[in-house]
Amino acid sequence: MTAIFAKASIAAVLSVLASLSICFIAVPLMGGHVDGNGLIMAIVCPLLISWPVSAFQFAQQARLRRIRDELRIAHADLKRAHRELYEKSRIDAMTGAMNRETFFATVEATCRAGGPESLVYIDVDHFKSINDTYGHHAGDAALRRIAAAIRDVLGDDALWGRIGGEEFAVFLPGIGHADACRTAEDIRAAVETISLALDEATVSLTVSIGLVTMEAHFDLDVAAREADKRLYRAKRAGRNCVVAEAPVEQSVIMDVPV
Repeated sequence: MTAIFAKASIAAVLSVLASLSICFIAVPLMGGHVDGNGLIMAIVCPLLISWPVSAFQFAQQARLRRIRDELRIAHADLKRAHRELYEKSRIDAMTGAMNRETFFATVEATCRAGGPESLVYIDVDHFKSINDTYGHHAGDAALRRIAAAIRDVLGDDALWGRIGGEEFAVFLPGIGHADACRTAEDIRAAVETISLALDEATVSLTVSIGLVTMEAHFDLDVAAREADKRLYRAKRAGRNCVVAEAPVEQSVIMDVPV
């Protein structure tokens, strides 16, 4: 308000000066002269007109600036909310991993024609037993701890997701069979070190892992079916192990022991 008052006052003073200039320069040139009443009118009229008009104009300008600032802030908030909503739609809230749809869509967009590329399926051992014995809060805690272990092994930029209730998947673009086996074994070993402290007991966690590598063109449907088969072979083999198939172009199937 003080700034508006000051600006309007300056505008009024300038209007008075302009009016007086006209009176003392233009009027004599036209053969007239400025008397007392004319001088008063030359001062009062600009003040009565210029000050309120200028004050209104400056107030409107200030109001428009505030509206523009508020709109800019609202637009930034809307963009941030949209970005957060988009991220939430892609991420599993419990574990921080990609959700199923996002994971497989990202794999489809990432896989290349020239391989090698590896797909890893991870399933929590005896997960139903944990839920039934200790409650779903214990199962949720187990999933969070296992997700953290996977993240620690892979790093922050890895492509992995939670694709089912207690099942995770990892995509390793550009990673051949031997390195993928080592990564899968690192994940298995990291989970095996977890001790989940509950009110009633301490529960050890393990996972079974199935792995498939494609050396040439990566076919997600084929890879997913093969990784799922390897995973169930790991379950039947006693759990807490990695079952890996040699690149699909080869016929040899290799089991990686614990």
